[in-house]
Amino acid sequence: MAPTSELEIQRLTVKELWDNNIRKPSEIIKITGFPKSTVYDIVNRLKKTGSVKHLPIPGRPLILSPTKCRYLGRLLKNDNATTSALMTTKLNNLYPNLNVSTRTVQRTLKNKLNYIVCKPRPVPFLKASHVEARFQWALNHNHDDWSHTIFSDESTFQTFRNTQIVRYKAGNLRPSHPMVKHPYKVHVWGAFSRQGPIGVALFTGKMNSAKYREILQFQLLPNAYHAGYGWKFQQDNAPTHTAKLTQQFFVINDVPVIDWPANSPDLNPIENLWAILKGNVEKMVNNWIMKKKSLSGDDFQGIIQQEWDNIDQNVFFNLADTKADDNDLTDLKEEDFCGSKVVIVSVSSASQSKPAYDHSYFCNKILDQYPNLYTECSSENFNYYGITDETSCGDYICPLCKLGHDDEEIESRYKTGSYFIKCEQCEIEIVV
Repeated sequence: MAPTSELEIQRLTVKELWDNNIRKPSEIIKITGFPKSTVYDIVNRLKKTGSVKHLPIPGRPLILSPTKCRYLGRLLKNDNATTSALMTTKLNNLYPNLNVSTRTVQRTLKNKLNYIVCKPRPVPFLKASHVEARFQWALNHNHDDWSHTIFSDESTFQTFRNTQIVRYKAGNLRPSHPMVKHPYKVHVWGAFSRQGPIGVALFTGKMNSAKYREILQFQLLPNAYHAGYGWKFQQDNAPTHTAKLTQQFFVINDVPVIDWPANSPDLNPIENLWAILKGNVEKMVNNWIMKKKSLSGDDFQGIIQQEWDNIDQNVFFNLADTKADDNDLTDLKEEDFCGSKVVIVSVSSASQSKPAYDHSYFCNKILDQYPNLYTECSSENFNYYGITDETSCGDYICPLCKLGHDDEEIESRYKTGSYFIKCEQCEIEIVV
């Protein structure tokens, strides 16, 4: 049978020289001109076995062949929420003699097919008309000055949450956190500008137009001047905000209101403020409970008010500046306004050589774009960055959200053509 590949020709040639008593690798290389590593590999194989055939691979053969792995990939392509147990059942039904375990399927999905298990990132539910409206709104407000804008919104706080991350020694019992079936809830209206807080109002009843106008009367109008000359008021399109009586209130009191696209909470920087405030309130409540103190509704409202008053001025400043940075829409397309934050990486002109947009390319791009980050550790598709800028309070100034973090670690992952980097407050996708 004729040789089928160049490597097989090399093996047979070296074997023929070996049989003719030419056995020194240096002589064989001089005669044939074959690569040094190839000759040494074949000679070592001849010394051990007297043959140029492949040595048997040690260990148990793979249970799942490439064909079976592709079948798993098709199952996930059709439904990416399919459980590993269901995939195992389907695989065993298709191949009755296989008898593969769920754990083997899980390892194959992770190590061979590179699938990662996660909870999908929530984004606003947007129709095509919403995307178009967001895009047009962004174009219309591309060059707006947001430094005198008052951002406002409502959010709900509850006494018992379980989002705080804790650490415990390996071998000890996992920490528990007390929860109640129906936690006490408080609704909070808040507003801030680049210059600082404007107002906050806590209430437990339902929000209607009358209640909203009362809050604006006592919280917005007396304090709006803090935002500076030419201030503007931002609100979403909730029914109480767009009611006729509310609109009349704005006209009577000469309140300049910014138009706002529907279903766009991700465009409002106050959402980041709520996340910070809720985290601080949760820590205070947990400390309160650890001291075995009873927590009344008034106590809880007092904690919310206290934490609002304790928010650092730099937080308001950085959040407003982040909004200004996000509104730079140079080279963005309509599909970039579908609910996720996307950063477009500039690419060199076509006349220049195109770089390989692989994992290393994005890592270097991140370090160039954020000079106060450094690579802490790396794996195949993941990177962990440390932050060099530390405040006097022990926090680290994050270059992504421009806020202080208790933890200086930033995580990133590479997926073909995209790079996701996230901190405690936000996640950014970088694409070419």
